[in-house]
Amino acid sequence: MQIMKIEEGVILVVKRGEKFLLLKRAEELEFPTGKVEKKNSSMEHAAWRELQEETGLYPSKLEYLGSFERKEKNKISIFHAFLVEKFAGEIKLSEEHSDFCWLTKEEILRKKPSEEISIDSITLLKKFKV
Repeated sequence: MQIMKIEEGVILVVKRGEKFLLLKRAEELEFPTGKVEKKNSSMEHAAWRELQEETGLYPSKLEYLGSFERKEKNKISIFHAFLVEKFAGEIKLSEEHSDFCWLTKEEILRKKPSEEISIDSITLLKKFKV
């Protein structure tokens, strides 16, 4: 019997008008993401913390969109998606990311999954109406 590891994370859709914020990690673009730390952390707290850590932005409001999962060989990742349309601050990337861009939904969906854009970001856009 194979033991499956379960990890929970948050994925944030930061939207400004018709464009979405994407961060570049290695050669791939992705929505801001992070893990839900089990110690004294709710999904909302993790989303708030990860957005601040990865972008320097402070959300005025987090809107829960829903959750989805991705199964791998011996791991299940559960992502809790949040929409951020109002925020304060200027983008200051963490060391994890080398660049950022603002793209429309159509521009994102034209990218190649797992080569140019993360599969989780594509899944989120297709699953939820944002």
